[in-house]
Amino acid sequence: MASVACLAVLAGTSRGYAQHWSLGGNMGLSVFGGSPGLHVTPSAEVLFSRHLAVGSEFSINTQYGAPLILHPYFKCYFDIRGSQWRPFASVGPVLAFNVSDGPRFGFLFGAGFNIPVARKLYLSPNILIGPVFNVGGGQLPLFLRGYYWGIETYGLTFTTVPGITVLAFTLRGGLRFEL
Repeated sequence: MASVACLAVLAGTSRGYAQHWSLGGNMGLSVFGGSPGLHVTPSAEVLFSRHLAVGSEFSINTQYGAPLILHPYFKCYFDIRGSQWRPFASVGPVLAFNVSDGPRFGFLFGAGFNIPVARKLYLSPNILIGPVFNVGGGQLPLFLRGYYWGIETYGLTFTTVPGITVLAFTLRGGLRFEL
């Protein structure tokens, strides 16, 4: 949320369009590193013009160690002549917490559309996909057994397990309310 506030201050005002907020949430199916699960996300965004917005999401997932994902994004809305549906594309970094050996970084790319259901209320199905780097790495203990001058001995050392890049994929529906 701090990144959204900083961008709002830095961007200033634009003529002919007053900035306003859009609040909402998403819920759907997600896959994180091949593990399927449920995805719940509150979100907020600042609309700078009819076509540009900056927002942030904090998702809670039920798979792969239950990662918590922070995803600030930049969103671009498009107009369809003669339609009230507004498609959009989004892109932004992602920070995955609660994964092995600390937080992990990646990028998410998305697309979807807003469908008006009431005054300032939108149904907003969308899809997100992108890589999250270096997941699953860390150090594991390794017990060694051997003989030293005829005496059975044991030792402890650590081995490094390399991390892998996993694909985060989310198909979800959501509600948005413009303030």
